[in-house]
Amino acid sequence: MLVQEEGGLKKVKDHSIHLMTHEDASSSKSKPGKKNQKDKAPMKVNKGKIEKDQKCFFCKKVGHFKKDCLKTKAWFEKKGVFYVSVSFETNIIEVPNNTRWLDSGATTHVSNIMQGFLSIQPIKGVERYLYMGNKMKARIDGMGTYRLILDTGCCLDLEKCLYVPDCARNLVSISKLDCLGFNFKIGSNGFELYKLMCYYGSGTLIDGLYCFNLNVNFSDSLFNVEHEIGNKRTLNNDCSAFLWHKRLGHISKERMMRLIRNEILPQLDFSDWNVCVDCIKGKQTRHTSKNPTTRSTQLLELIHTDICGPFDIPSWNGEKYFITFIDDYSRYCYIYLLHEKSQSMNVIEVFINEVERQLDRKVKIVRSDRGGEYYGKTDESGQCPGPFAKFLESRGICAQYTMPYTPQQNGVAERQNRILMDMDMSMLNHSDVLLSLWMHALKTAVYLLNRVPSKAVPKTPYELWTERKPSLRHLHVWGCPAEVRIYNPHEKKLNARTISGFFIGYLERSKGYRFYCPNHSTRIVESGNARFIENGQFNGSKELRKVDIQETSGDVSTSNVSSQVVVPFVVSQSNNTRRQQADAPNP
Repeated sequence: MLVQEEGGLKKVKDHSIHLMTHEDASSSKSKPGKKNQKDKAPMKVNKGKIEKDQKCFFCKKVGHFKKDCLKTKAWFEKKGVFYVSVSFETNIIEVPNNTRWLDSGATTHVSNIMQGFLSIQPIKGVERYLYMGNKMKARIDGMGTYRLILDTGCCLDLEKCLYVPDCARNLVSISKLDCLGFNFKIGSNGFELYKLMCYYGSGTLIDGLYCFNLNVNFSDSLFNVEHEIGNKRTLNNDCSAFLWHKRLGHISKERMMRLIRNEILPQLDFSDWNVCVDCIKGKQTRHTSKNPTTRSTQLLELIHTDICGPFDIPSWNGEKYFITFIDDYSRYCYIYLLHEKSQSMNVIEVFINEVERQLDRKVKIVRSDRGGEYYGKTDESGQCPGPFAKFLESRGICAQYTMPYTPQQNGVAERQNRILMDMDMSMLNHSDVLLSLWMHALKTAVYLLNRVPSKAVPKTPYELWTERKPSLRHLHVWGCPAEVRIYNPHEKKLNARTISGFFIGYLERSKGYRFYCPNHSTRIVESGNARFIENGQFNGSKELRKVDIQETSGDVSTSNVSSQVVVPFVVSQSNNTRRQQADAPNP
């Protein structure tokens, strides 16, 4: 009611209002006699005249009202109850729009005019309201950043300031300034504003409220104009922020704000700043998830797999691909060599049968990319599952696939393959053996990674997989020369006890090593008895890369073959010659 009267007084330029109300203090006490439901009927008035048949609610007689009944007044006087008359008086002061008032009860900054906003956005969608202390509300038409220029010349930017045209005063929230680190010194009918011991401005106590002392030019520029939110203001082209955004080659809003702060650009109006579709089309990038992934809590809960290849140089047995299976919990890795990608179906069946039997657990999830060997083919009707997907479905294993061309979603398998290839090339470059032996270097890399610590797990993968600590005493430098003793039932007494070769790997299911012996009929031999020459100067022979790997003949008596034998074999022949010369008599 006071707010309505205040609005009316503003129109007539009056400065005071008196409100008179009468209360019946006996309303809480009961009247004599029985209660009649007819007493609640509204009083009938016909053209301002009282009907002659009007009945008094107190004495039940016709011809007068209760307020004029003599018996009513006599009854109240007898009971000692009197009418109470209360008079309220309030002064209505017209508040200029170019003032800013400090309010400790406001939870946000409020402005009832548009002037002074650096940027403002209209409130779209559901209407929002500002609730006041008298439980009344006013509609919020916009929100933006309001710049306040104090009497000292300092600029105070009030962020998230609400534009409420129906608000009587422009309010500055003390709690908001306190969160920004401002301090207030109140006294002597005013206040002073500080931040980090620096003086910003002051205010004066007016009619019981603190008013900011503003810059004179800034205060004069704030005049009250009628503005309807939703109708865009007429903007000068040079003040349009979106136009300057396009002029400057679609730079970001932050860069434009820096140009304004450095006084290279004038003050711009960001009210027309909208989403730039051209920027989205030209600058959109792939989003990478930085949230840590959920790790498995037990073995075989999640298996990562990926296929790598083809390689330009086939392996010794003609394989061009390899496939890896990594357990997410332990990071233990299995590797299989493939001639074609289609063999992955047979390999996954062998792998799952082996690990489930050895660990007495079931594989729950297999994560891979969307390659045809895993996902199958896609046609108009959707996915056509291949043999790999059908096998997992038949075993009750959940198949997880990455999005197309998003290898980072299968990061465990992708990184594992990269680490394996880095180790493989490092060992090949150190030894200078045949490049077709890359498959043996790859198996050795897997063997070693399973026995060394990883950042992803607290223990070695081998220890988590087998619950035993690994032993590293039997390790040797891959590709180093070695003298290998193999079983030969036709060995003669004067023959050499060993053959020369190169160490190329460990045996997973036997206590022994694998060697490449170019002078042996099978070339690749396995033995548990060998002498490794790890600290020697010999790092291999460049001639080894020229050996025809397709050659299957074991005859080394011809001159062509003997010219391609390795150095250790030549050395052994020269030692036998020197031994025969020592036994011969001197001339």
